[in-house]
Amino acid sequence: MNIEWAFRNFLRKIAGKRSLEEERLNKLMRIRLELDKNVNTDDPLYRLMNDFTLDSITVSKSDGTVIIGNGGSHIESMKGSSLFDYIKNEIPEANYIMIKTENGVRVIYSDGEYIYIVRAKGYVSPLEMKLVARRAKRDVNG
Repeated sequence: MNIEWAFRNFLRKIAGKRSLEEERLNKLMRIRLELDKNVNTDDPLYRLMNDFTLDSITVSKSDGTVIIGNGGSHIESMKGSSLFDYIKNEIPEANYIMIKTENGVRVIYSDGEYIYIVRAKGYVSPLEMKLVARRAKRDVNG
């Protein structure tokens, strides 16, 4: 941590104010609440994303056909399916692929029937992906 940053937080604490990290977190939470006002919170896909802190999710068949998704689902589905097929040809036992990007991670997971393509800010474990897949499949099949 930067000394100046720590000193500024110390001075804010003495003055009875919140730290800079708390202020930033509060701003982010206010933005998140504002965005959530425009979303149908009863939507199972929204609840799934919110429960696992995912930015987006796309469920597709192995040929790239989108079953459910949000955002750029069709393009995401085609890219994810192609990448998964390529890696599956090289490493046949692969079913979980995580790619780290500047904005977080992208995870491609397959349970044999569907391919799940997820974007998230942080790490998504294989176990979490199994749970996401189980809940998404339940929502798709009703």
